[in-house]
Amino acid sequence: MAHWPYNTAAWQRLRRLKLATQPLCEGCAEIGITAVANTVDHVTPISEGGEAFPELDGLASYCPSCHSAKTARGTEAGAVKTAKPRKGCDADGRPLDAWHPWGASGHKANLPTLARPADLRPCLSPLTILFGPPGAGKSTYARGAMQGHDKLIDLDDIMAKLARTPTHHAPDTFLPRALAMRNAELARLANVRVDHRTFLIIAAPTAHERDWWRAHLKPDDHLLIMPERGTCVARLRKDETRGERKGEHIRACYRWFARFTESIDDKIAQGFQVRTGAGPQNIVSSSKPGPRPGGD
Repeated sequence: MAHWPYNTAAWQRLRRLKLATQPLCEGCAEIGITAVANTVDHVTPISEGGEAFPELDGLASYCPSCHSAKTARGTEAGAVKTAKPRKGCDADGRPLDAWHPWGASGHKANLPTLARPADLRPCLSPLTILFGPPGAGKSTYARGAMQGHDKLIDLDDIMAKLARTPTHHAPDTFLPRALAMRNAELARLANVRVDHRTFLIIAAPTAHERDWWRAHLKPDDHLLIMPERGTCVARLRKDETRGERKGEHIRACYRWFARFTESIDDKIAQGFQVRTGAGPQNIVSSSKPGPRPGGD
């Protein structure tokens, strides 16, 4: 028998709204499979402090198989928990579970395809792409500009969520699955029109890469946040949240600037400041996030 909050009318309304907004299984989408969802689950279980009636982003749509697998691996399973890979293979014989031992090398080899999937289509909803090197302040800019139900798609955040570690601490073994989750979210934005704005963070040091993302997603706004290299490196060195990976991120910053090429379509901001209640204001560039639905 269902127990609170699942036996309430409020939950049933929330469940119907989530399935109407996201009718396909999010677990299957991560591995390139299309399946109808019929179950709504809390991203953060109530037993771990999650809200009983969260915003839609705090819920996930699953098919019965994915929901059972998620429950068997999580705290809801109690003492009887499993770490076995998800059963089954796709049409090419690859394991469905991204963490299956047989699939590890294949996923690593497939990183270029995951990093820039050829089947991306233009987003139907407001989208701002933020390009730039490590330490540029892309996520800081996005969080300063976000309003209401705006959403941020950042690989660092996705990897941390998957690995259950602080941001910037997740090992690279989580990168293939994080890329698949990001791509599934971008595919959803190409199929479902939402009122809130999505901010997407992409490094893309070369003009070719940035032009590729703009051509495929057709964002209504984009910005290359590019302080001087020394500024980015200094920020990374002072950022204690990066822990043991700080040196790796600094080297990545140097590589970004070594590969950088400029595009005629770039809108460049060399710096910005966040003003309370006003969102980020660029110091050098006049570029700002594009207009929102409703005209504010």
